[in-house]
Amino acid sequence: MTQMNKNINVREQGTQLKCEKCGNASFVNTYFIFKVSKFLTGDSADSMVPVPTFACSRCGNINREFRIDPDESEVIEDASQIEIPFNDE
Repeated sequence: MTQMNKNINVREQGTQLKCEKCGNASFVNTYFIFKVSKFLTGDSADSMVPVPTFACSRCGNINREFRIDPDESEVIEDASQIEIPFNDE
């Protein structure tokens, strides 16, 4: 079995992703929510299933590679309402 190198310097060896729409390099966590029928799950009620993704913190765009369906346009309409958590410590 091949052993992976675990000493990776992300800044030097990785690629920083940027928003496809505005070029911004910071993103916020957001979710797609799917409603799944109780008839499919066998539960007594329908289920809400969150699927995490990332949205641009400036314009709300969800890059193609973060989308569930890459052919759909995904934009948070009012990006000014995105709350970015900061650590005050």
